Amino acid sequence: VEQALGAGPASRRQLVDAVGALTEFDRAVATPDQKTALQKADEAAVTAGLGFLKDQVVEFRRDASPANHQRLAALYAILRERLPRERSAEQEQMLAVARTATEALQASDARLEALVQTSELWTRGRTPDAIRQVTQILRDTTEFDRRRFDDPQRRAWDRLQAAELIIRGPELSLTAATKPRLPIHVAPGKRSASDAPLATALAEALRRAGFVIVRERGDAALGLEVSAAKITDPAPDYRSAIVSFRVDATIDLAATWTIDEQGFMTAQAVGAGTAPGSERGPLQAAALRAAIDDLVRQLQARAELGR
Repeated sequence: VEQALGAGPASRRQLVDAVGALTEFDRAVATPDQKTALQKADEAAVTAGLGFLKDQVVEFRRDASPANHQRLAALYAILRERLPRERSAEQEQMLAVARTATEALQASDARLEALVQTSELWTRGRTPDAIRQVTQILRDTTEFDRRRFDDPQRRAWDRLQAAELIIRGPELSLTAATKPRLPIHVAPGKRSASDAPLATALAEALRRAGFVIVRERGDAALGLEVSAAKITDPAPDYRSAIVSFRVDATIDLAATWTIDEQGFMTAQAVGAGTAPGSERGPLQAAALRAAIDDLVRQLQARAELGR
């Protein structure tokens, strides 16, 4: 205590912080000599703390950053119970500013805790309560809160922003504006063995076209199911001077919003594959690629129409 009083600001601030860190248990088990030192420390901490508080209030009014909120709140926690009841108007004003900063931090702490809890609730399932809380916490979280994010809050925020796209998918729809951020999952139908590779190929084609494709349906706002409705056998194509062989492929698409399983659109695409030879594999692959390209164009057109 004596060293801090005679030293510079750093030592005095160390004293203030040390007094603030003392618990009721620490004071209860202190020896008589330590209690005498603690009394001196409390008095010295008030004197030094008021000087720091005055400077911090000036800085806070210049920049009400989260860090300056924290500094004011720390000083307020130390001084509020130690200042004499008779206070000057200036001291009351400084304490009021510090109290406001403390209350703002406490309210922000509550919102940040709710943010993480809501993220965990959403992860467990898309219940009506989870949907309601996601919408509410995203509305309640302030710019001040976002400036205080640590990794857990940042992860929760990202997860809930993605959840909002899922929840609001039917409202936002697939438009030119939402296309770069609306998550889509592509799944195979159950008509044929061609459906699984067809879904993979469609997902990749959509990704190349600028759509957002996710691996899990639970992460998607829009779910696409694609299946091969019909694939013809190779047949001669006499429409050109050189006889070639042709396969036609018809694929069906059903798109639903994952939040409520309501339909968004259905589509059918037809593609043709031609080659000099009659080998089925290459002809079928070419026909399916052409049909996939047609589906991508239909989805792009739907996004451009914005409906």
